[in-house]
Amino acid sequence: MRRDTASYRFNTRGSTISLMGVSAGMRLGPYEILSQIGAGGMGEVYRAKDTRLDRTVAIKVLPAHFSANPDLKQRFEREARAISSLSHPYICALHDIGSHDGIDFMVMEFLEGETLAQRLHKGALTVEQSLRYGIQIAEALDKAHKQGIIHRDLKPGNIMITKSGVKLLDFGLAKFGGQGLPLSGREDVSTLPPEQRELTAEGTILGTVQYMSPEQLEGRDCDLRTDIFSLGTVLYEMVTGKHAFTGKSQASLIAAILSSHPHPISTIQPVTPPALDWVVKTCMAKDPDDRWETAHDIVLQLRWISEVGLVQPVPFMQKRTKRFERAFWMVAVLILTGLLLFLNYQRATDVSVIRFMVPPPAGSSFDNTIALSPNGETLVFTASDLTGNNILWLRSLDSSHPRGLQGTEGAAFPFWAPDSKSIGYFSEGNLKKFDLASGSSQTICRAPNPRGGTMNLDGVILFSAHEGGAIYRVSSKGGNPALQVSLDATQGESTVRYPSFLPDGRHFLYYVWSMNPKMAGIYIGSLDSKEKQWLINADSGAVYTSGYLIFLLSGNQLMAHAFDPDNLKLKGDPVKLVESAWVKWFTAGFAAFSVAQNGVLAYRTGGFENSEFIWYDRTGKQIGKAGPPGLYAEPCLSPDEKKISFSGRRGSSNLDSDIWILELTRGIANRVPNRNRGGITSLWSPDGSRMVYASYPEGVFSEANLSSGKVITLLKLTGFAATDDWSRDGRFLVYTTLELKTNQSDIWMLPINSNGKPVPFLTSEYNEDFGQVSPDGNWIAYSSDESGRYEVYVQNFPTPGGKVQISTTGGQQQKWSANSKEIFYISPDRKMMSVDFHPGSTEQPAPKILFQTKIMPKIEARNHYVVTGDGQRFLINTPLEEIATSPIEVVLNWTSLLQ
Repeated sequence: MRRDTASYRFNTRGSTISLMGVSAGMRLGPYEILSQIGAGGMGEVYRAKDTRLDRTVAIKVLPAHFSANPDLKQRFEREARAISSLSHPYICALHDIGSHDGIDFMVMEFLEGETLAQRLHKGALTVEQSLRYGIQIAEALDKAHKQGIIHRDLKPGNIMITKSGVKLLDFGLAKFGGQGLPLSGREDVSTLPPEQRELTAEGTILGTVQYMSPEQLEGRDCDLRTDIFSLGTVLYEMVTGKHAFTGKSQASLIAAILSSHPHPISTIQPVTPPALDWVVKTCMAKDPDDRWETAHDIVLQLRWISEVGLVQPVPFMQKRTKRFERAFWMVAVLILTGLLLFLNYQRATDVSVIRFMVPPPAGSSFDNTIALSPNGETLVFTASDLTGNNILWLRSLDSSHPRGLQGTEGAAFPFWAPDSKSIGYFSEGNLKKFDLASGSSQTICRAPNPRGGTMNLDGVILFSAHEGGAIYRVSSKGGNPALQVSLDATQGESTVRYPSFLPDGRHFLYYVWSMNPKMAGIYIGSLDSKEKQWLINADSGAVYTSGYLIFLLSGNQLMAHAFDPDNLKLKGDPVKLVESAWVKWFTAGFAAFSVAQNGVLAYRTGGFENSEFIWYDRTGKQIGKAGPPGLYAEPCLSPDEKKISFSGRRGSSNLDSDIWILELTRGIANRVPNRNRGGITSLWSPDGSRMVYASYPEGVFSEANLSSGKVITLLKLTGFAATDDWSRDGRFLVYTTLELKTNQSDIWMLPINSNGKPVPFLTSEYNEDFGQVSPDGNWIAYSSDESGRYEVYVQNFPTPGGKVQISTTGGQQQKWSANSKEIFYISPDRKMMSVDFHPGSTEQPAPKILFQTKIMPKIEARNHYVVTGDGQRFLINTPLEEIATSPIEVVLNWTSLLQ
């Protein structure tokens, strides 16, 4: 609690009176009262000494008439329990709660400093101070809101300024409930004691009117946006030194809050950044739907304003003669006139760069691609909620709120029609088109595992149908796709993807990943021929706009390179636009950026997508971690369950990956010997002495002896191939390969220790993937899209037959328990599922939900977890939360960055 607590003090002839019978020297359990530091209707606050830990604390004592009321006492305890869960650097910590000789009390952190209200008595804060404190207050609110706690009494008097930053205080009027649960703005007076009931009519609103939201004043339901309104009033007062709303009486003050709008901050403090004025104005919108949806949104906006720099006022001489003052203004007018003429002349070629952040929708995280409409007015992106349900979201750049497009569940890789009236996207194994006018989707054709699309003015769509496949051509009205760009195995090509039309609508850009690094990068193709032209090495696909190609280099640096679309030639050298754009590792050529034709650029911030290995039990409770965060993929558990192997990145290129072994108890990782590039998937031999791993894009299987370090080449393949499983008897290696002719993935077997040749196991017109052999060696579980979406199936092993379907609503990443009687898999909405397997039965039990995972959507990485043999613990490769919620940055007039 604060040392100087004016709002807890009331005086009678200059003296503070204790109503609780608590005095200096008295002990409440192990706490020795030193002095009173505040008092109020909800209790008195004392400075005390914790005799056990020899530290100074603050103790809040509940009034005796409150203690006698079971409802209020229960509320007091509930408040204490709730606040105790708010461990945050900007929230006053609760240390203890207790009762002594009928006195109930809370023990809180003792703080040195002054309240924000006391500081504001001295005048407005600087913009820098306001931003710093505003970010800290918003972070504290965000923490409380995520715990289901709404403060309801946010005001300068409940904010303490200390040397280490602000501290949010006094949750005495807070409401508690589940996250996002609407809570009433009125107090239930039936729980108040008779003496307060007389002063509090039914429905009376508690708190400080000056900072209340309209819905609080009207007694309507309140949610976390109620605190956001109050935060806006506090930010306004910090910057201007004035109340946002004023009135000569409480009635006129309430009327002002309900119907009027404060003067813009810039009219009071002219040097305030316009973006800050906009943030505060949005906080104080009358309708909660027009405010920021979460406190985290405000944190992101204030951080951005703070980072891009502030306009500083020019100091004026305080004493100057009238002659100097007249001369000063004459010069100023001349300079201003000249400046305006110059800006008017230059406005077409020299426009300021403007930036703003777009956070993910409340309760959601971004999934993958973003796309600006060609006219630069609208941004479309994919985001998923906590259950993993992802849809397309549309946000107009002149609005602060996105809207979800219903009927687009499972959407990925959106792209616009040239007229900005419809959006192409991929969902449920199909290429689809969403019409904005009708709000409906149309299925165009099959696209099992896509990697981007583009559309020209004639309605021709180019798209990549499979992660390792070719580029196809189809009409936006539907029809059968025709092959446009195929893989050239003679040049070492292993994937072509991410097409993008050039302005003529006939030529297009696309990305090639090749085992020959000199041939990888961006190519130019044409609808009128099968010829292609290599253009430049790059780490992503490219788009053209405003005379430049935009693409990634060095892993995640966003570059612009001058390009002549008529002659199809690059000019000069590339220019760096962004140092660290968001990149999803293990996804060749993927980049989350987009450009419009009017100078608007959008990209995901956050750099590479780091993750960490986290242990969960069958209920989804986190029970531990393994190793530090990093760039990880494709974990595989050792037979003794003491180690995992995984693919880990070491450089800026997608090829700079190695297979590592992590000791789970000590957290020590060592690189597995590798003489090839791009280690991606790995398998342990049944006895744990050897390891087989696949390299990409070479398509080479290597076997490493973990004792001697000797490495041999086991198998060479053309194109994509990934190791799946090693049968427990050591006889067969199971792997998935991509058939270039059919553009489908198939499951193969390689006999071990008999110099055998690869044998096809499951090959069809559909995709079969990730074969997992049961520990008893009799069955194989795999995923296939033969039904139109990926489902989990089981067949006999090693001779296929007796197929049964295991999942019912989609599934992938299947695993067995050690007794071969339970199968685990991940559902499309990212839930961990379990099925009891009944061998030989054509009817299997219904799947059961174990818990919701936080894995990112499957793109290149086929496997995100391992499970112990007893089926009780799951080690899941989990993205860091700040990466999943990193915002989109929108840049207006980005070409000015090239000057």
